[in-house]
Amino acid sequence: MNLYKPSLYTVDDANAGGGRPALKGRSCRCGHLFFPPQDFGCEKCGATGTALSPVLLSGQGTILSWATVHMHAKPYPRPPFVVGKIALQDGPVLRALLQVDDESSLVVGTPVEAVLVPVNDEKQHVDLWFRPSTVQGE
Repeated sequence: MNLYKPSLYTVDDANAGGGRPALKGRSCRCGHLFFPPQDFGCEKCGATGTALSPVLLSGQGTILSWATVHMHAKPYPRPPFVVGKIALQDGPVLRALLQVDDESSLVVGTPVEAVLVPVNDEKQHVDLWFRPSTVQGE
C-alpha cells in the first residue's frame, strides 16, 4: 500500500483497531496531544526535545464544520470536494477531506472515521479522508 502522505498517517493493526488508518501525532509530557506532528515544541507549554513523543491517534471524531471547494489549483483532489473541521476523540482538531455523496446530509456533531481512499495517480497511492461513521457510537 502506497500512502500519499506517510508522514501524517499509517495503518497499524495493533493500535488503530483492525487495520484502520491511524494519524501520527505528538504527545507532550504535559499531556497535550497535537496533530500534525512537529518537533518545534508543545503548543501548550512550549516543551521541546525528549518532552515530545510520537503517538497514534484513533481517526475517530466528530464534524465541527465543513465547506465545499469548487475551484482548486492542483490536480488532486479534483473539485468539487468537501473539507471538514474535525474534532478527534483523542483531542486535536484538524481539517481533512470528507468522503460524502451529499453535504446536505451533514450536521454539526456527525461522527466520522478515517478511511483510505484511492488517489488515482500513476503510483496508486491511497490518501486519508474522513467519512460519516458506519458503526453507531463511534
